[in-house]
Amino acid sequence: MFPDEVKQLFKQLGVDIKKNFDVTDFGADVTGRSFDGEFHFKGRLIEGEDCWVPAKHGGYQVELLPVNDTFKIGFTKMGSQSFFKEEKEIVQIEFRAKVS
Repeated sequence: MFPDEVKQLFKQLGVDIKKNFDVTDFGADVTGRSFDGEFHFKGRLIEGEDCWVPAKHGGYQVELLPVNDTFKIGFTKMGSQSFFKEEKEIVQIEFRAKVS
């Protein structure tokens, strides 16, 4: 489900691709099965936009960047939970994948 470039990025960040924090299966439709999920790592966002964007009428919406036709990814410092005991400098990786 994960493109090779995402696997390489996770390796560089020290993220174990087998230890996601959360995954939601949205089921199948005529184009395939959809998943959203999260991973975490200790660090900071030093470049680029936070994927949690303030919504017009309050709250946030998630805006992910496409890696390819079936996978999108984004990074946020707004995640509220993680596996880490110390909640400082946690980056949440958001992803959306389509599997046919």
